[in-house]
Amino acid sequence: MTLKRALILLVATVLSACGSSHKLLGRVTVTPTVSSAYLFSNVNVFDGDAALGSRDVLVRDGKVVAVAEGGTLKAEAGDEQIAGNGLTLMPGLIDSHAHLESHGEAIWDIGFPKLDDIAQTYLYAGVTTTLVMTGNEEHRKMEQQAAAGKQMLPRLYRTGKRLTAPDGFPMNLMRAILIWPLSSMVINGAMVGATTREEAWAAVDEAADKLAPPFFKITSDAFPPGTPKLSSEAMVAAIQHSKQRGMRPTAHVGAPEDVMIAAEAGLELFAHPPSSATFTPEQLTRLAELKIPFVSTQRFLTATNHMAADQGSALDREVVAPEMLAKFSHPPKDFKYPTVPADFDADALLKKYEGNLRANVLALWTAGVPIFVGTDAGSPGVIPGASIHRELVMLVAAGIPVIDVLKAATSAPADFLDKEKSYGRVAPGQRADLVLVKGDPTVEISATASIVEVFQAGRKLTRTIGAVKD
Repeated sequence: MTLKRALILLVATVLSACGSSHKLLGRVTVTPTVSSAYLFSNVNVFDGDAALGSRDVLVRDGKVVAVAEGGTLKAEAGDEQIAGNGLTLMPGLIDSHAHLESHGEAIWDIGFPKLDDIAQTYLYAGVTTTLVMTGNEEHRKMEQQAAAGKQMLPRLYRTGKRLTAPDGFPMNLMRAILIWPLSSMVINGAMVGATTREEAWAAVDEAADKLAPPFFKITSDAFPPGTPKLSSEAMVAAIQHSKQRGMRPTAHVGAPEDVMIAAEAGLELFAHPPSSATFTPEQLTRLAELKIPFVSTQRFLTATNHMAADQGSALDREVVAPEMLAKFSHPPKDFKYPTVPADFDADALLKKYEGNLRANVLALWTAGVPIFVGTDAGSPGVIPGASIHRELVMLVAAGIPVIDVLKAATSAPADFLDKEKSYGRVAPGQRADLVLVKGDPTVEISATASIVEVFQAGRKLTRTIGAVKD
């Protein structure tokens, strides 16, 4: 037996012991009898920019062909007519910070992920596009399969390996929660450490040469306090060199002062608002001038506590095995958050950081800085796909107008991700990535979770629930 095969068997054994290998229940398949055209009649429309009221919407050959006053378009032979009474048609949702490597289980219940199943669960929840903040060869193949229409997956953008400090976050976390050799395999497959400008350049070159991701991710966060953090020199070098190599730099940055360094260096997207402190007025003024978007990710720090308290949203419970949800309420005896000293109050720190992060989200929006909706799905308690609907509700509850929140989950990130601006709106010529929901999310944002149909490139999906099988 080869060493590689032995390691694979060992990893499978360890993961089986850690938790169930199949935790998701949601499945997405293409309807066997897919119509080539759909006429939505008298349907309420949010077009990605505004609430239009009652409209007729015609979809043919994967694109929106016409949007007209309700009751004015006529079905032709072969059109499938969908009555829109009481329903809203809107663009497919975009999760601007997603992952495929985890089901979102509790940190003490890690299982063996199946990337395809996780990706399909995004579609089940109406998420038709994801920015996946990692990426290996398997991610690239999935991206290609999705783009070619050969596999029913959300549109995938990826970042490749993330750059951080040696033993920095999240290397420290992976070493703490996974036993060797699994920890080394995960770290080597998903992360690279650098201390100098030259090492940062080398990491960027390796990513560009081996996987050519459209984005390159950088992490600079001393979490928990005292953890090594990527140097400013290495961070700036990676930002600038990734742009030279044709990749768009994005970053997880924990401190406002480091945010400003990254922003001035030309970063294109912040994967989170900072959490270690809140912005000063002067920092907000400058960020408003630079207009670099931040992804909201309001729940990822303490979502485990939320899940323990409420056992998830209705959509969470629809797509996740009950035994996985139950484990959020049953940590192992004397469980302590990995990487922190035994006498350290990790819960208090995480709650403080989450408060800072949420305050920064609202402050950024108030200052005029672009906000994109994203979840960091796959983090403990953040269920792929389903969690975006909780994120939307929280943003509206924080005081951001519902139309602005819906734009931040549809047209705004679509325009950022796609230079051609070919999707993200219900408008003639746009790719028909669409979600049909009960109610009116422009009035009650929670209606986005009441999904009736999902369309990917004009293909209606059959959303079925059942045990995930090999």
